[in-house]
Amino acid sequence: MPLASTRVIHANWAAHHRPVAQGAMTAECTISSLGTLSGWDPVTGPTPALPPVVLYTGPCRVQSRVARAGEADAAGQPVTRRPYLVAIPAVSADIPVTARVHMDACTGDTHLVGKTLTVGDVVYAAERFERDLTCTLDLTNQEA
Repeated sequence: MPLASTRVIHANWAAHHRPVAQGAMTAECTISSLGTLSGWDPVTGPTPALPPVVLYTGPCRVQSRVARAGEADAAGQPVTRRPYLVAIPAVSADIPVTARVHMDACTGDTHLVGKTLTVGDVVYAAERFERDLTCTLDLTNQEA
């Protein structure tokens, strides 16, 4: 137990390290919410979908997770999903699960550009240098 007049972690510890974490964000991405149905008409059925809303655009870091790719089934077709960690600045707006991360630029791996990842989990913490998003990359229907 620390003394009453001391702190184990300095009050500005995370803020001090955030610029270093952001300096490692060498890719660019756009994160958008899913478009949603705007309503239902009893005669014509669903009304036109509302377009996706851009939640974030800017620097990010993407890294492959240690876990192996998993198999899933989508409409009777096998789909391979790979887990990724996407980091954006800590001060970014909250990102919901199911948001889409579109990779706009990445000089370290140009094959990542144009890919879209789906947010499966958002990591929260008392001390954080960045906002971590656990995402999956669906290897079907992706741009080459």
